[in-house]
Amino acid sequence: MKFRKNFFTEKLRKAMFEKKFTQEDLGNIIGVNRQMISRWLTTDRNPSLASIKKLAAALNVPVTYFIEDEEQNINNEKTDEQKNISIKTITELIKKEIKKYEPEINLLKREIKVLKEKNKSLEIKVSKLK
Repeated sequence: MKFRKNFFTEKLRKAMFEKKFTQEDLGNIIGVNRQMISRWLTTDRNPSLASIKKLAAALNVPVTYFIEDEEQNINNEKTDEQKNISIKTITELIKKEIKKYEPEINLLKREIKVLKEKNKSLEIKVSKLK
């Protein structure tokens, strides 16, 4: 998809500024790295339509915001499709974060199991003393 030079960049910068997103924030939300956002911001590379849809959802703007010249209010209410994309990407980010802590979680589960077994053993000993 071709855009007038700097048109897309201007729109993306403005929407990011309004939402107070860094390149890294936006990249994490839509599933690309910070360098890709940087390329789009320097007009080195234009995004695919799929990426534009993700950007629109993340920035709470209609897809047409990035492809039409007319000025649009970027605080428009999200469409159901935009909400679903946002929820899906946020859910994926949360799952990735949880996965980072999986080894610690498993260790804690094993420790809890051992403590429960020790507790049962102590309960048996106490009941025998009575």
